[in-house]
Amino acid sequence: MKTKLNLLLIVFIIISCAKKEKQPVLAPKKKVIDTYFGQEVADNYRYMEDLENPEFLSWVRDKNKEINKLRQQGVTKELLDKIRGMSVDKESILETYRTKNDKYFYFKKDVKGNQPKLYYRESLSAKEELLYDPKDFKSELNNQYIINYFKPSRDGSKIVISLIESDRDISEMIIVDVASKKVLSGVLDKCWPNVLGVSWLPDDSGIVYTNFPSFDNENKSMLNSEAVLYKLGVKSDELIKLFSKKNNATIPIKKEELCVSIIDEHKGEYVFSAGLINQYADFYYAKTSELQEGNIDWKLLYTKQDLIFSYEVSGNDFIYLTAKNAGNFKICKTSFDDLDFNNPEVLVEEDPNEIITGMAVTNNGVYFVRTRNGVEASLFLLDNNNKINKIKLSEPYGSLNISSKGAGYSDLWFDSSGWLSKKQRFDFDFLSKEFKKENLGGNNLSKTLKGFIVEEIEVASHDGEKVPLSIIYKKGMKKDGDNRLLIKAYGAYGLSLLPKMSTLMTTWLEKGGVYAVAHVRGGGEKGDDWYKAGLKASKPNSWKDLNACVSFLIDNNYTHSSKVVALGASAGGICISKAITESPDFYKAAIIQVGSLNVLRHESRANGKRGVKEYGTVKDSIEFKGLYRMDAYHSINVGQNYPSVYLTGGMNDPRVSAWQPAKFAAKLQEAHLDNTVLLYTDFEGGHGFSKTEEKRNQELADILSFAFWQTGHPDYQIAE
Repeated sequence: MKTKLNLLLIVFIIISCAKKEKQPVLAPKKKVIDTYFGQEVADNYRYMEDLENPEFLSWVRDKNKEINKLRQQGVTKELLDKIRGMSVDKESILETYRTKNDKYFYFKKDVKGNQPKLYYRESLSAKEELLYDPKDFKSELNNQYIINYFKPSRDGSKIVISLIESDRDISEMIIVDVASKKVLSGVLDKCWPNVLGVSWLPDDSGIVYTNFPSFDNENKSMLNSEAVLYKLGVKSDELIKLFSKKNNATIPIKKEELCVSIIDEHKGEYVFSAGLINQYADFYYAKTSELQEGNIDWKLLYTKQDLIFSYEVSGNDFIYLTAKNAGNFKICKTSFDDLDFNNPEVLVEEDPNEIITGMAVTNNGVYFVRTRNGVEASLFLLDNNNKINKIKLSEPYGSLNISSKGAGYSDLWFDSSGWLSKKQRFDFDFLSKEFKKENLGGNNLSKTLKGFIVEEIEVASHDGEKVPLSIIYKKGMKKDGDNRLLIKAYGAYGLSLLPKMSTLMTTWLEKGGVYAVAHVRGGGEKGDDWYKAGLKASKPNSWKDLNACVSFLIDNNYTHSSKVVALGASAGGICISKAITESPDFYKAAIIQVGSLNVLRHESRANGKRGVKEYGTVKDSIEFKGLYRMDAYHSINVGQNYPSVYLTGGMNDPRVSAWQPAKFAAKLQEAHLDNTVLLYTDFEGGHGFSKTEEKRNQELADILSFAFWQTGHPDYQIAE
């Protein structure tokens, strides 16, 4: 009997040791208590906010080792090879710019899958020329740069090229002569062309752009930006300051606002400047001729209360798209001779069921796009007789992005995309009313997924509000509750999740999964009111909308809670993380890329004040309550069994610091040791906009293999 007991004890010890080896290493806890308006808030992982802290660095490196082990699994490597093959199947045109004299500039990936290069054509029918290869930038340093932005001059003789290293947000720029392909400028550093881009002077003698003179990689502070003018022929550090807090003391500019100056694209007569935080701002204007005189007389054009989303200049007319007294937007006009934004001429009234998402001025009138629920786009023309004509499209489109040369031309072209078709670009002929596809090569741009169904429906949320839901799946799929579901949501900053075909979606669908997008409040799919209904104290609508959509899909047998994976990124991390912490039984797993997960501390970052208008401030008692409620990190309860998660962060991310996903992972892991909590921190990466092709492919393979694994796909089970 004693021998049997000893054997049982040995077996128990062996099993216990095996379990202990499988348990993840917990991060050290060091409690800090903050008090906000009488409420104590405990934080065990505050030390992680010091990205140089040795204990933090040791722990995230250990978490990276878990990911690296998964990458060695055959199923993950096989999936990576498949994704690589998809990305190099054919040449891909990624972005196109057409000048007024019909010269073409575009990004293109080659069939080998290398980083996109910049190409040029003298005309649509002319021979293609390689204009710039990013590997030639600082090649002596053996750095890997990618092109993240370009803008040709008005006559197409020169081009500014922005290059970025290792997925960092701040870029460097050069100006290249198109004919000789020689660099005309020094390297312009600390640049930010990401928001409103670069403007060329009317005579193409220089550029206007935004930079961050005090930025350094250590503190990643993106404060005190400046809109500047660089003139060709001068040293790259001899910049003329146009608009900034320091140089425009009489204008109320906050240090966290992004200072921009934009020159009218069509005639270049006016320059417009603002300090931006979100989509609405106070804008000022001056004559472009004043820029080089050194004494700019900035005049107030309109205020943020005018809710102006975009505008076009047509001669002396200022034509604009506004949400003022029109949640779905309307198009108005005023004149520079007598600016009046309180009583403008209304050109196109608000539609109660569709929002206006874009416009373009031509000599035939004003073209505009109306979109229903962010997924069904229609094209219209307000002609010169003030009659609105609906343009018959060759096929239905999920989204349309229209452009023109301005009021002196008839040219109109647009990019179109859908869930099952890649982006295509068309010219519209006003006389024949025909659409002609611009063929620059890259045959896979016309690729369409066959054999799939798209359902566009609306789901009643917790308060009865109808939430648009896009559902895509294979024809013939049985609604028996046994299908894997990958559902994406964002819900912030008024941005819409537009129909778009992606490698992630395609791979998921082809392996029998259901792919869905919940167009939750906080986004822009149903207009300005929809955005505001997910702002600050109203933020819970975002994740409650997502939970309502998941509940509908489960109740109607599209899937089962054991097969649901939620996906989101950046500010969308709030929606995803709160959904899984508030309703964990709805989800098997979640994938959150560079997510905002500890928004109560967001304001403490160097660039955190930029989020105050979106999330709120801890300095206000009411807004603190809203922040505390939307903070998923502080929503985690020890002992609760939460879904498995895969989190990513970038150590060079100036928008969402790497400590946000790290703190969330540490506390989630502490809450329940049986959970799978994966965290990958890219020590070279940023917010993810400018990853190299290989890094992007690897991340896709990681998150897809995780999603297949967690939802029980037999071909993707990971050996533990």
